[in-house]
Amino acid sequence: MAAKERKEHKEGLIPSTASSPSPLGGERAGVRGELVALVIGLSFSLCSSLLAAEAPIARIGTNAVPAAALRTAIARTGLPLNEPSTVRKALDELVNHEALAAEAKRLGYDRDPEVEDQTKRLMVQKLIADKVDKALDRTPPTEADLRSYYDRHQAEFTTAALARGQVATLLIKGDKDKTLNFAKEAMELTKTAKFEDVVKRYSDFANERLGGGDTGWLVAAAPNKRYPDEVLKTLLALGKPGELAPPVVTDKAVFLVRLTEKRPAQVSAFEQVKPGLTRSVQNERRQLAYDALVAKLKQSLGVKVDETAVQKVVEENRSGSKPPPAPFRTPGN
Repeated sequence: MAAKERKEHKEGLIPSTASSPSPLGGERAGVRGELVALVIGLSFSLCSSLLAAEAPIARIGTNAVPAAALRTAIARTGLPLNEPSTVRKALDELVNHEALAAEAKRLGYDRDPEVEDQTKRLMVQKLIADKVDKALDRTPPTEADLRSYYDRHQAEFTTAALARGQVATLLIKGDKDKTLNFAKEAMELTKTAKFEDVVKRYSDFANERLGGGDTGWLVAAAPNKRYPDEVLKTLLALGKPGELAPPVVTDKAVFLVRLTEKRPAQVSAFEQVKPGLTRSVQNERRQLAYDALVAKLKQSLGVKVDETAVQKVVEENRSGSKPPPAPFRTPGN
């Protein structure tokens, strides 16, 4: 009989136990094993449920402060996380914050226009992050996207043309014809004298006379405090160093302009600017996605603008009327 049991046990017909054969027989031993497994499983499930529903670390009136809030507060301290003092400091700050928040809510600050405005702003930021930014993060731009952006925004990757020259400024102090005659004399003198000598003799500005009229590098299409746009355009229009332009006449002065050096506009190659294009493409995509989201919401919500009321605000601004003090409370409230 013993040999038969050993054979059946080997073939898996009798459940194995860690101890000697039970007097209750193989069937009851199997049932006991199943019960043990069930108890262990229930224990694990109960532990998991307890961990998932942690007891709050504090209560502020009727509000419970979860342990997760304490963990976040600890991380924000920037102090060593393994120090009990860090936990205590974070706990004190968290409880103080919650107590103040509860009092603020009791006093109705959650209905304050300024608070409501800030809440709206935070909600909008969260909405955009969920509806716009997450989708963009999942679809990074391809090589073709980068190339397309580069081709459509050549101006961003173009270095403006530069010019350097010499200028003599003759102010119109009353008689414009007299100033024009001086300019004509100066132009004749440039044929036999150096331009810097002409500047020293005819310019009405000491800094021009001292520097020989040197303009320094001037950038195309960039505002310049020293000279009007007409002077810059004339300087850039000259083709060769040493070339002299006809006098530039404005309401306030006559300018003699000579080119000394010129650098044409240059476009950076795609491969040169490629590393920085990803952010530019994502910014462009983000704006397009944002515009589409807002347009869809406006249509579904039926947004209507009262242009009469808007025009009233415009007129108030023109008249210098002061807007109501933030957060738009009436005086005395």
